[in-house]
Amino acid sequence: MEKVKWLLFSASVLLLAACSNNTSVEEVFAWGIEAHETVESMQLETEGTTESIDIQWLAQMNVDEGVYSLLYDEYLEVYKDDELVVGVIDDEELDEYSIGFLIEKVINEYEYVLKRFDHYVEDVNEAFELEVEEEHYILTYNGDDEQQQQLAEQLVNDSMKILVGEDVEIISVDVEQLEFTFTIDKETNLIATFEQKVSLDVQFNDEWFLEDRFLYDEHLTTTYTQYNEMNEIERPVQAEATVAEVEDDAISIDLSAKEIEVIEEEAATYVDALIQATVFQNADGFGEIVAGSRSDDDKQADGEFQRDSFVEFYRQNTKRNMGDHVSDELIDELADSYMNALSQTDYEVIDAQLIDDEQIIVTLSITGLFDSLIMYEIEHELTEAIELGDENVDNWLEYQVELMIDAYNGPFVEGQTTEATVHVLRDSDGAYHVLMQDEYLLGGFVQ
Repeated sequence: MEKVKWLLFSASVLLLAACSNNTSVEEVFAWGIEAHETVESMQLETEGTTESIDIQWLAQMNVDEGVYSLLYDEYLEVYKDDELVVGVIDDEELDEYSIGFLIEKVINEYEYVLKRFDHYVEDVNEAFELEVEEEHYILTYNGDDEQQQQLAEQLVNDSMKILVGEDVEIISVDVEQLEFTFTIDKETNLIATFEQKVSLDVQFNDEWFLEDRFLYDEHLTTTYTQYNEMNEIERPVQAEATVAEVEDDAISIDLSAKEIEVIEEEAATYVDALIQATVFQNADGFGEIVAGSRSDDDKQADGEFQRDSFVEFYRQNTKRNMGDHVSDELIDELADSYMNALSQTDYEVIDAQLIDDEQIIVTLSITGLFDSLIMYEIEHELTEAIELGDENVDNWLEYQVELMIDAYNGPFVEGQTTEATVHVLRDSDGAYHVLMQDEYLLGGFVQ
């Protein structure tokens, strides 16, 4: 488990590596960010040292197909496709949280590393130097002591929050070395290599860790290759074994072909109705559509509860994040605008497969909302307004919410069309349930 904790923290640091001359620095960032937003697949090879120990890992991803593979030296293996998610470390299975963290943070977010670093650095023109070669742009981080300290503290705080939650008390972060270099292909504006040299001494208070001091020392180089050429990613041995187990279980199901077909259709219908009730706020006829032995009125009440709680969760979560600095009226307006944006997404149920007597996997094709791009543009607009010292703004949080409202009520910002798999449970009375709506929300309807 200690090895997993180390790897999770290491993964977060790897994400933040980065980017430099005058206005041209900002242009190179913009070109690179735009180029990486259209990438469908790639391969990453990382090698170097961690605490003077040689390490090497390989990541392959097909974002368009939703397939990811991570091989870390000889002891860690993570794989995800539309059928399964598998993670093994030293021949022991990883928990779902660790698998999800590694896939989403280490693999997927490497695609957006320029955008992420652009967010962490207040002014890329000041923090980076640009060298123009015949075939490449070289961006080198050259932040002063104050900028390095601020970046290191942000890096550590965010990494700890992701790893163990909000309650980690960071006492100090001493920066011994903080160097980042990007080599970007001039023709494609895609990253060719990313080098980082990071040495930090972190002290903190938290019962989750055995010690209150963390010495972080890594020198790593990541090479990006095979852009849009990863058409097929080989399943590792453990993934193949898991699929075989699933297929064996499916074969042993004591149901007729007709019964299996009915269950798969009912599960697909339930997911469709649930999406209509939540994402599209339409619970009309929910009780008549979904299967189950309860009365239509009771099932209809469930659909209306899903509809109302979906918006209320967004409203309450936003209120917790904003505190008392934003009025309830403005939060209500934000929730309405957010639902307006979601209502312009599109989807199709394309498959349903019975795994066992109680589990069905429903596959969706979704064209979602490019929310990360919206927030990225809002962050830039907000930063510029703060730097200019806009005298008409007396509450910056409310100003941010107003920008979000305008964006969500404005032209629809379309994301990619991607596939999402939803795990559906069937109980003894023939009713269906989706335990994790995030399976179709995150990366699907909200990208």
